[in-house]
Amino acid sequence: MKQCDQCDQLLSEIITTCPSCGSEVAEGIQSIDNYRIVSILHEGYSSVVCHAIDEETEEDVAIRIFTPQSGVDDKIAARLTTELEILKELPTDYFVQHLKIKQSENGLWYRVSEWIDTKNWSQLFTSDYFNDYRAVFNLFRRIASILDGLHQIGHFIPHLILNDVIVFEKAPTEAIDRRTLPTIDLVDQSVDRVDIYASELDRSASIVLEGDEPSLGLVAEGVVELQVNGEAKQRIAAGGTFSLSGADSSATIVNVSSEVGARVITFRLR
Repeated sequence: MKQCDQCDQLLSEIITTCPSCGSEVAEGIQSIDNYRIVSILHEGYSSVVCHAIDEETEEDVAIRIFTPQSGVDDKIAARLTTELEILKELPTDYFVQHLKIKQSENGLWYRVSEWIDTKNWSQLFTSDYFNDYRAVFNLFRRIASILDGLHQIGHFIPHLILNDVIVFEKAPTEAIDRRTLPTIDLVDQSVDRVDIYASELDRSASIVLEGDEPSLGLVAEGVVELQVNGEAKQRIAAGGTFSLSGADSSATIVNVSSEVGARVITFRLR
């Protein structure tokens, strides 16, 4: 939101001629700190959402700039930072990651988030995306699976609106398969058979998977935490998958819920 120098009319960042007095208006915001504004995605009274480029890393990011009218000050910024840290505890595979709250050189507060290149709901409804029933079924199955996983680890979303959901406009090319699994590079190995194992994990229980053969895994129920060879832990909700390359790999799988069980299916390639 900017202001006409001649008549003080509040104007959108993209307007170049004041509709009130006809005066030419300077271009809107072009950058904030080291972020170059590519385009303005949404503009409201209290904030402006932009697609931007981090000029230090050349990475795409999303920027929400809080206008002076928003009332964001040091106290509110501190609260937003605390909330942001809590949000980071949610599974990263299912939520847009908000990276930091910053104050610009000219005093404006803004939030930096990861950039996801997708279309909004208005664009989707006017396209033929929802003409494919498989796309619709897959979308709502995925939403239900994520919500179920969140509920099982103690997170409850009281209401969900369309703008809370991001959809990638890519209709499925094959029939829906609940056991869709990641790919794994077998290099020169051959596979003679596939052994399938189902592991039931009681509340807060854990299992260890060890072996030389590559494996594929599916979390059929619940939410688990996966750690392979002591590396960073990964949280996977029902419907999520993982792969183990073999080569003396060791994976620890923990049911993160203290209230309900979890079920993991593994496909071991021999």
